Order: sequence, then C-alpha cells, then structure tokens
Amino acid sequence: MLKGTPAGRHVLRVKVHDRARRETAIGEVAVVVVDLTLDAVMQSGSLRISGVTSSHMLQKIQKGRSLYEHLKSEIAKLHDISDEQVDVFSLKDVDGGVDIRYNCHSSPYYTAARLDGLLLQHRRKVQEALGVDIEMVDINLCLYEGTSPCGSLSCQHTMRPNLTAPLVIASDTTTLVGVDIADDYTCDCGALEPLPSVCFDGFCYNGGTCSVVNNTLTCDCLDDSNYGPRCELMTARFEGGFAWFEPPPVCESPSLSMTFETNAGEGVLLYAGPIVTSPWRDYPRDFVYVFLNNWVLEAYLDLGSGTTNVSVRIERNTARSFQFLLSWDKLEVTFEVPDCGINGTEDVPDPCSASVRLPGTPRKQSHLLNIQGPLQIGGLEATANFKWLSASYGWTLTPPSAVRFSGCVLELRHNDFLFDLNSTDYSQKTFQPCDAPRTSRVVLGQHSVIIILASLLCLLSSYHNAKSSSLPVLVLVILCLARRGRKTVSYPDLDRELVKETMGGADTEGFGEKDVTTFDLKFLQVTPDGYLVSAPSPPNTYSSNSPDHPQPTLNSPTLPLHPHPQPSPPALLPNPTSSSTHLPLSPFSHCGPPRPTPTTSPFTHPLHAFPHPHRSTHPHYPHPHPQPTLPPLSLPSPPPPPSLLPTFPHYPSPSTHPFPH
Repeated sequence: MLKGTPAGRHVLRVKVHDRARRETAIGEVAVVVVDLTLDAVMQSGSLRISGVTSSHMLQKIQKGRSLYEHLKSEIAKLHDISDEQVDVFSLKDVDGGVDIRYNCHSSPYYTAARLDGLLLQHRRKVQEALGVDIEMVDINLCLYEGTSPCGSLSCQHTMRPNLTAPLVIASDTTTLVGVDIADDYTCDCGALEPLPSVCFDGFCYNGGTCSVVNNTLTCDCLDDSNYGPRCELMTARFEGGFAWFEPPPVCESPSLSMTFETNAGEGVLLYAGPIVTSPWRDYPRDFVYVFLNNWVLEAYLDLGSGTTNVSVRIERNTARSFQFLLSWDKLEVTFEVPDCGINGTEDVPDPCSASVRLPGTPRKQSHLLNIQGPLQIGGLEATANFKWLSASYGWTLTPPSAVRFSGCVLELRHNDFLFDLNSTDYSQKTFQPCDAPRTSRVVLGQHSVIIILASLLCLLSSYHNAKSSSLPVLVLVILCLARRGRKTVSYPDLDRELVKETMGGADTEGFGEKDVTTFDLKFLQVTPDGYLVSAPSPPNTYSSNSPDHPQPTLNSPTLPLHPHPQPSPPALLPNPTSSSTHLPLSPFSHCGPPRPTPTTSPFTHPLHAFPHPHRSTHPHYPHPHPQPTLPPLSLPSPPPPPSLLPTFPHYPSPSTHPFPH
C-alpha cells in the first residue's frame, strides 16, 4: 500500500481469464484503511481472551460475521458510538489466548482509563454476548506483584509500536495488517529525563504555545492562575459530579497531594482501586480513598497486606483552601494538612499531621500501590458497595460511603507529576477551570406558555384550513388561559394593626413648633382591666379565688366609651405578707421621707398606679428609712372601668405663649 493512501473503504476488482478453459471471472477485494496516530496507539484499551487464536478471531463463524467484528460491535455499544469508530488494530497470540488492543474515537481518541474502566464494568455482559472468556482487562504486568518483572520495586509499563514491520494475520477470507506492539517495563518511578531543546507538537497542553527561552522550552498558556508550566489545567469545579483520570503508576515511597476548596463538610475527594468484585484470580486488591467526613479528612489505604485509616480534622471554613499530603514508605503512612486551622493541645501538639504503621509482618509487608481501575476525582461513578468489595478482597477495614464533592480542586499531584484536569473524557457535572461560568437556566413563565399554546393553536388552525368561525373560539381559549393564569390579590388582615395618624403637622405657630395629635385606635380593643384583646394574657396579679377580681381573658368584650370622664379611686393591691389590705406605697418611698401616693388620673392606664413589683411592696426589699404603716381599709366594691378616651397632649394657648406672635 502506498504511503498517503486515504483512510476509508477501498474496493479492488480483478478480472481473471482462463484461456485453457475459456472462462472469465471477476474477483473483488475490500480493503479498509484506518489512519492511526501515535496518540491512538498509546491511549488504547486492552484485553485478553482465552481459548482462541488471532486467526480464529477473523473467521466468519456466526451469522456471516467474525468474532473480530462482534467484538467491535460490543465495544461500540459500551460507548454509544458506531462500529466504524472502533479500531481493533492489534491481535497478538500469547500463551493460552490472544491479546487485543483497540481504540475508540469520537472527536479526540478516548483515554485508556475510560476504555478499560467501562469494559471492566461490563465484562460479564460482553463475555455472554461473544461466548468467550475475557481473562484480563488492561494488560499491564506491573499491576500484579506476584508476576511483576520488577518484583517489589517500582515498575513502569510503556508500549513501543514497531514502525518498520507490521503485524500480519491471515484467515481464509480476511487478512489483518495491524500494528505490532511491544510491551516494555522499567523498574523506576518515571525517571526524570532532560527536557528537549526543540519544540514539538504536544509539549504544551491545552492550546499552549511552545517557545525556546535560554535553551529551555517554555509554554505560553491562556492564563497563569489555572495552568501549570506545560499548560496543564490545574483547576476544576465539581458540583456533585465526578471525573476519571489515569491511575497513578506503581512507585516506591510515593506521595499524593491535592489542594481544594469545599462548599460543605462532606464529599469524596479521590478514589483509586477496584470498581467491581474480584473478576479473576490475583486481581489487585490495593486502593486509596480520601474523603471529607464532617470536616474531618479521612484516608483509607490498602497496599495488599492490610487496610489502614488515618484522619486529620480541619476547620469549618468554606472561604479558604486546604491541602493534604498522603505519603507512605515501607514502615508507615503519613497524612498531613498544612495549616489545618486547628489549635494544638498538650495531648495533640500537632493536630495537622497523623501517621500510622503499615499492617503486616516485615517479611509479608507490601508497600506498593497497584491500582487497576480509573482514578476517580470528586465522586464514585462506578464502584460496587464497599461492603461487597471488602468481603471480596479481604480488606481488614470497610471504608464508609460518602457523598460527591462540591467545590473546587486547585491542584492534584502524584510525586512531581502534575495532573492535567482537562485530560478526562469521562465526567459528569465537572467544569474546567474552577472559575468557569455557570450554565444559566431558561425558565418559561405562565404567560410564555400561554403565548406558545396560542401559537400552536394558530398553526393547527392554518394547517387544517379552519374556517373563519373558528377564530372566535381560538380567541376565547386564549382569554380563558390568560384569565386562569391571574392570581387573586389578597391583602393582610389589618383589623388588629396599630393605626396612627398625625394631624395638624403644619407649623402654624412658628419657631419650629408643630401641632401633633396622635390617635391610637388600639385603645378601641381594650378589656375592662386595661389589656389589649390581641395581647397575651396579663400576669395573674389577683387571687383566682377572689370573685371581685375576675381574670381577664382574650375574649372579653370591649366596653363602649363613656360620654364623660369618670373619676377612678386609687388602685388597691393585696399585701402578700398580711391578710389586711393596705394602700400601695409610692415607688419612690425608699428615697427620703414618705410621699403621698398620687391618685390615678381618669385618663391613665390602671396599671400605672401600681407600685414597682420588686421595690416597696416586696416584704424583703431593704429601705433606708422605716416604712409607715397605714391603717387597714376595707375593700370597696369594684370600681367602674376608667374612661378609654384618647389622651390629648396639652399645649399652651396663644395668650400664654412666652413669645409674641
């Protein structure tokens, strides 16, 4: 095939002549050309099917279709795409089966985290549809400590495509010319390599522009607050959603750090580990889980020899950012939250840091985190019940479930690797960057709905060629809908409101003095004892057994106004220390010699004549002077109620005004 052949389906027709038999035949061959980029190969999903070979995958065995074509259809269903968007580009025979690599593309290519994660979720369903046994998903020997090429050391897996010799697989009717993939393993944690000195495509992420400054590659990004050195998007906002990323590699003495702002005291920050119960033997049981639980940062970690839990309390503050650092080595796990906002005590001098020892004996102790599954940020989209996972993998502690996170992630790192939060292609309710504008909602009011209905009715009338007599019916329907949409305006009950009106507010006398007359209509709802009808019940001043002083109630009828003011005798109170009744003393009787008790004005509230309840009438109240003892008086008959006319303030007449007019 010539270089530069366009992708697509090409049909070759060949005419064959048999001169000896004088026969002519036309042969037809369909050639499907797929354009693969290096990114498509590196971001590929992988699986291993046992009991079949690569040539068997290409044979037509079911309804005129091969197992190869059926596999493409099932993968397309998982991602809701067409079969043409699935490229199975490598079939490689291994001991006991065949290793398959594929990619899916919509606009960009799907990431390996999405491809492997969704296939692992629906593995049983795909097995039943194909009638095969999927022995492994995500072919990476670093994830299995028992068979890892690096043993108990750091392990990195990389794919190296053979660009000079293609992979050719032939069957009776089909031939596949694919990509030969070699799996390389290095026993390090992503060793730092010197940066190149020449810009190339892909060095700067997210549309950044590469340039060379002092023999060093730099990136010009959209802004400096949301992007990293290579324009990695560092911030994202989560509103009860989630996002999938590539899991961290297998490293010795690693560290995970995250900077975040939260809107609540609960929420999942990250989880990486099994998302289904153990699908096959020796499936990795390792996981890491960090979440907020009532303003306590908790971390659960299992490295294969036991589950550990460590927590740090943080201050209840939604207006600041927090950072946690989770690290471990061969001996212990350390969880730190710099500036957690909690003060130390004698028992806990450093409340922002906690550490626990790794479980297990030194000989059987595991210290590598082998993650097979996506790194989930902000929430758990695909995780079985933790109780089921704990029972399936033998975790010694069962972590609790938590709600999805609401807030912003400002930075996520694994060792020195800065995650690009824009590299996810499987997310929900996640917005990049954190300060991305929120989506607005269009709310249709009732009048808008009426207009839409009226327009639809007009269109229907025009469509059916309605007569002119149908127009009044249409107008009547619109008017009925509009009338029904009106709301009855209700006014609050103003009967018991305090109504005041100011009269004579003009300055008729000069010198800034105004005639102000206040009418308080509240007095029209007063009981005979002087209490408002709408007010709460007055205190029980009188004995409940005294028939002369009945208790006022809220339902007491109001009395009519008297035509003339009636004099009121002095109010009397029973003495709590004596059976006889005395005249009340003046509230000022403890200051100086005794003073005569003022009489009650006919326009004064009856309670105004009562003495202070905690002063002269109290039997134990101290007095600087001896109190006079008045002769007892017999109780008269109940006095008539005082007049309830409004009180008019007294103003000097013009003749007595101190200043001439």
